[in-house]
Formats: sequence, C-alpha cells, structure tokens
Amino acid sequence: MERIFSVDHRGGVGPIGLGGLALVLLPTVAGFALAAAAATFVSVLSLGVSPSVRRAFAMRSNLMPKPLLTGILHAATSTLSSAVLVVGFPVLLRLTTQAEEYLTTAPLLMATALTRAPLMIPLMTYQSVAVAHFMNHRDLGLKALWPIARIILAAGVVGAVLAALLGSP
Repeated sequence: MERIFSVDHRGGVGPIGLGGLALVLLPTVAGFALAAAAATFVSVLSLGVSPSVRRAFAMRSNLMPKPLLTGILHAATSTLSSAVLVVGFPVLLRLTTQAEEYLTTAPLLMATALTRAPLMIPLMTYQSVAVAHFMNHRDLGLKALWPIARIILAAGVVGAVLAALLGSP
C-alpha cells in the first residue's frame, strides 16, 4: 500500500506543479478551473505513461471483503466529515444567523476560506495516509498516534516560533 503514495515521476511536472503553474499564469476563477483540469489531466495521463502508476492501480487488496469495506467506510466517513466542516460552515452560519448579521460576515467568511484552504488541502490529502497508518497499526491502539502527534507538535512549535518572530504584534 505504501507504494501508491511514493510514485516516482522522475522529475516530470506533476499534477500539483501543473496546477500551480496554471494559477500563476492565470490568477482568476478561470485559472482555478484550469488548475483543477490540468491536475486531473496529468493524473489520468500518468496512467498511460507510468508503469508504477499502472502497477499501483492493478494492486489487489489482501483483505477480506468485510475489513476492506470497513476501512473504505471509515475513510469515506472521515472525508465526508471534513467536507462538511469545510464547505458546510457558511451554510450552517447562514441557517443559524439573522440575514442582516450574516451579510456582515461575508468578509470574515472569505478571509477564513482563503486562509484555511492552503492548510486544509494538504491536511485532507494526508488524512488518507493517517487512516491507512491507523488501520495498519490497530494492534498498537493509541500508541499508533504518537509518530503523527510528534510531527503535528513539531510543525505547531515551528509555526508558533515563526509567527512570533515574523508576525505583527
């Protein structure tokens, strides 16, 4: 399973690189659409030109149907929960707030969406790796959390130090 996450592109432009290039060249809504389309195109194209990607798609699970479906259900539930939090927050705010007050929150919602997207996209991508890690180390219980917790703690400390040094008082 780890092989899927370490596909060797041999220095080529990957989906993220092509998407980033599209956004730099065309920083508009059309650029966002082009970036998404470019990433999808490169991902599909890689199936045709990369033997390692084709091998990853051809891999078969060594799990019986019930544990496999349980793992898929856990991953889908986790992804759905994140999507509801990310996309559903403005909707929930709209349903629970007076119309006049909600209209004044538009700049806050936009700022929140723009600042959380660069954080949420990598976190949602990493989420599948974390789910796979916990599923592969179920026997460890909460001890399986420690390697991931160390990484998050280190990133938080580095981020806090950088914010204290570079941020405005």
